[in-house]
Amino acid sequence: MSRCGCTSQCSCVLAAGDGIAISGSGSPTNPYVITAGGGLSCEGIQDCIGSGLGQGLTYDDALNRIRAFTSLDGPNLATFGGDGGIYVPTTITSDLTLSSSRLDINRALAADPALRVKLTADAQQRLIISADGKHLWGSGAAVGDTTLYRSNVAELTTDGKFVVGGDLQVNGIGQLRTIVKGANESIASSTVLQDDDALLVSVVANAKYDVLAMIMGDGPAAGDFKTAWTVPAGATGLRACWGPTPDAKATLTPGFDNRTNTAMRSGCHGWTTATPYSNQAISSGIAIQERGVLSTAATAGTLRLQWAQNTSDVGLTTVYGESYIMIRRIA
Repeated sequence: MSRCGCTSQCSCVLAAGDGIAISGSGSPTNPYVITAGGGLSCEGIQDCIGSGLGQGLTYDDALNRIRAFTSLDGPNLATFGGDGGIYVPTTITSDLTLSSSRLDINRALAADPALRVKLTADAQQRLIISADGKHLWGSGAAVGDTTLYRSNVAELTTDGKFVVGGDLQVNGIGQLRTIVKGANESIASSTVLQDDDALLVSVVANAKYDVLAMIMGDGPAAGDFKTAWTVPAGATGLRACWGPTPDAKATLTPGFDNRTNTAMRSGCHGWTTATPYSNQAISSGIAIQERGVLSTAATAGTLRLQWAQNTSDVGLTTVYGESYIMIRRIA
C-alpha cells in the first residue's frame, strides 16, 4: 500500500463513513478490508421503512414483516383472499348481498324483518320493514303500532289514521279542486253568453264529477242574468239550479220581489242549457247555486261557466270575485 507521500512512518488514519465498514490493521499480513453497506442489516432497513408507514400498513417487528392492516372498528368485513390480496365479500350472510350499487336482502318469509331501526337506548324498534314491504313504526318504548302496506293491486293501506300536514294532491277518483274567482267581471248591453274569465276547470275522459258552483253578483233589474256551461264533446249530465226567478218582479205578490224576500226557481237543466235568474239592482248582490253530476265521454276538455244579461241593458251586470266552483271526481 502507498505511504501517502510520507517520508517516514505513515500516520494516516482510515475512517469509515455511513454505510462503510473497515476491518484489518493495514499490515501486509492483515490488510485493511473496506466493505460497502457495513452496518445496514436487513433488519435495520426494515426498521427504518417500518417506522414511516402510512395508513393501511403495519410493521411486525418480531417477524420483520410489513403487512396490510385491516381496521379493528366493527363491523368490518374486509379480509384476505386466497391470493393474499385484501378482499371484501359481497355476500355478507346467506340472505344479505352487497353489490357496487345496492344492498340485496333476501328472506324466507314475507313477515320476516328485512330492516330494523332503533335508538341505542330504545327498548323496541322504531321502524321495521318486512320482506313483503310492510312498514311498522313505533315510539321505541313499545311494540310498533303504525303500519303502511300494499293491500291490493296499486293500493296502499294504513290501519291507523293518516294525517297530512301540508297539501294533499289526488289525481284520480276522490280528487277535489276549488276554483275561486279572483276579481269582479262585468258586461253591459249583451245577451250573448260569454266565457267567464276564471270559473273553469279541466276534466279527463270517461269520468264522473260532482260539480258545485256558487255564483254571486249584481246588475240592473231590467237586465236580469242567465248562465250556461261549456263541456267537452260527448259529456252529459244534469244540473240543479237555485236562485231568484225573473218572474218574481212581474207576476208575484208585491213584497216577494227583492233579494232577501223573493220567489226562487228550483229547476233541473242540462249543462249547456241557458237558465235565467233575477237581478234586483246594481250593488244589490244575489246568490245563485248550481250543482250536478257531469259525465265525460271519450274526450277530455274543460268545464266552464258562461253568463250574460237575460235582457240587454246598458247597466253593468257583474259576477263577483269570490264566486267559486268545487269539483270532485267520483268515478
